[in-house]
Amino acid sequence: MTTDPTLLAGPHRHSHDCYWDHTGAAWHCPPRHERDSDQATAARNKEVARRWFTETVNGATDPAAVLDEIDRVVDPGFVDHDGPDPEHGHAALRTLLPKLLRALPDAALTVEHLISEGDLVAVRLRGHATHTGSVPGWPATGREVRWTENEILRMRAGRLVESWGEGTLDDALRRLDCPYLG
Repeated sequence: MTTDPTLLAGPHRHSHDCYWDHTGAAWHCPPRHERDSDQATAARNKEVARRWFTETVNGATDPAAVLDEIDRVVDPGFVDHDGPDPEHGHAALRTLLPKLLRALPDAALTVEHLISEGDLVAVRLRGHATHTGSVPGWPATGREVRWTENEILRMRAGRLVESWGEGTLDDALRRLDCPYLG
């Protein structure tokens, strides 16, 4: 049997929809309904990510609502590869995010780019906030900060299960003398 992808793809399939299995021994072309389902999943994942960054991670969001949304959207086993406690990402978010949003009550994020493929969502963000809220150990400075972030999120069943990020948020928080950085 041949494994030439151009011969197996046929007129109703495109070779970019097909892939070699993890052993390299078999060529797979999922049925069209599965590919359409993957597209629908990718669209849902993008919407979850967009809502998370523009509606939940927002200084105007009530702290109790933030905690509810973390429990709804973030998997209990969430791994935040660049966070302060990667292996306990869910608990770290529940502890840190409400404090940050109380300290930065006008925090707002703008999603500039949102790309989804399979279970991954890539997000390019711009944020700004003014440190006008005081939380224990971190008095308000009145200083404004701006930052950018690039995040890659892995989703499963509409929930965040992993994230990797790079950007300037940590630098912005250091300029505000944030005590919560690792």
